[in-house]
Amino acid sequence: MRKCHTSFSECDYPDVRDLLSGAGYFHGLSEYSCHCMRKNSVYSREWDREYRGYFSHECEGIHIGGSMLKMALDRANIPQDEKEKILRIIEQLEAVSVDNSISRLSVSINDDKLGYVDLTPFIQVCDAFLKPPHWMRPPTYYITCAKPYIPETTLRYNRGETDEVNCVPYIKVNPVIGVCAQYAMRMALMILSPKAPTVPELISEAINTALSGGVERESGIGWHPDEIHHFFEISGYGVFRYSRSQLRCDNCGRLVSDIRMVPSIENIYAFVESGLPVIIGVRNTKYLPWWGDGDEAHALVAIGHTLDSNGRVDGIIVHDESMYPYQILKEPLMSGKTLEDVIFEAIAPVPREVTVEYQVARSLATQFFDLDEEDVIRPILTDSNQIKKWLGEGTRRRHLETYDLPSGVKEDYLSAYMDRYVWLFEIRKERDDKREYVGDVIVGAINPSILGFVMPKKRIYGFRDDSRKPHVKYFDDTV
Repeated sequence: MRKCHTSFSECDYPDVRDLLSGAGYFHGLSEYSCHCMRKNSVYSREWDREYRGYFSHECEGIHIGGSMLKMALDRANIPQDEKEKILRIIEQLEAVSVDNSISRLSVSINDDKLGYVDLTPFIQVCDAFLKPPHWMRPPTYYITCAKPYIPETTLRYNRGETDEVNCVPYIKVNPVIGVCAQYAMRMALMILSPKAPTVPELISEAINTALSGGVERESGIGWHPDEIHHFFEISGYGVFRYSRSQLRCDNCGRLVSDIRMVPSIENIYAFVESGLPVIIGVRNTKYLPWWGDGDEAHALVAIGHTLDSNGRVDGIIVHDESMYPYQILKEPLMSGKTLEDVIFEAIAPVPREVTVEYQVARSLATQFFDLDEEDVIRPILTDSNQIKKWLGEGTRRRHLETYDLPSGVKEDYLSAYMDRYVWLFEIRKERDDKREYVGDVIVGAINPSILGFVMPKKRIYGFRDDSRKPHVKYFDDTV
């Protein structure tokens, strides 16, 4: 165990310093210092797989090369003492190996613990589990995919000490192992499940199931959107894909692209607001503010969003596995490009049972509800237990004002029929720094139908009973 307490410009770990600097952790801090504690020999399933699968042949090459040098040395006509010197050098080369463990660096800035960064045996960043930067907070910034995270490789600690961090896990690309799409896939799977495959496991499985070219496919070749889509499906998820590709019918040649299925900010927001990561493809890295020079298509993972002063979504927060975590993709972009000009794909994994796409559910909800221009719609894909908590048990949504419901409404919702997963459309108005609750519409995410609604101003609500029969009641009927 080793400790470091210094100004960050003098930190012993330049890769960590660059990661935090690029992610904006020092914005607004006139003075700062880092407090680092390095813990060695943390076994890593990820790194072990990478080592065994991709680095062993390099070490074997050194060993084979050493044997050939020894044979040549025996035949060489040079003094014996020189041969012995060369032999010692060869033996040092033959001792080269790559450990299958990592080092964990606990990181704090000005005594504020951010989390930790895992370093490879070559002291390069491989994983990072860091809280968002201190300034990235509501009511402008929302990291909706964040959750308490405890890694598989948790160490033994003193009582009360833990590695738990409320964050979105970040994985840095190792170009020897794979490319951006593969690492974006693993980040998305880590958000969705605590038992995500390692990158080598993911590549191996995809070669056998999802990738064209099979075993002949090189790991350095990026994945096409349809391959990412397919891999999510074989991993047990449903998928909604939004694309600007020109899709045509194989039989008649007609264009079959649907405007509802393009990767708009609205469509991406609907899933990240639900805590679901979205893999997005951008046409060119030169349009990403944090890249600088670049000229290639790239995959990112959307993990949150930004809201403007009117409470409407105006940007996306992403992890860029090739550069930095917690980056903001927001207009204006270079050359006057809009986000919808730059983003050409969005792939949203959802629970397998979910079949009702966001725009279909939204169309049902907005036709049902009489909206005005001031109404802000917040879509959430969630399980019915969460709806029971909010509308049946009365658990408060802290961002809303005056959310109390009559006891009769809650009783009806406790026994109401729901699909296992539903789309909740929460409707509110922005009143200065307050959010006025207007109502809710619930749409089935398995079958496209209205399952319930609440209209407090009209003092009316609706639900389906356990036989799925619809009921409409007034608040006063429950008194």
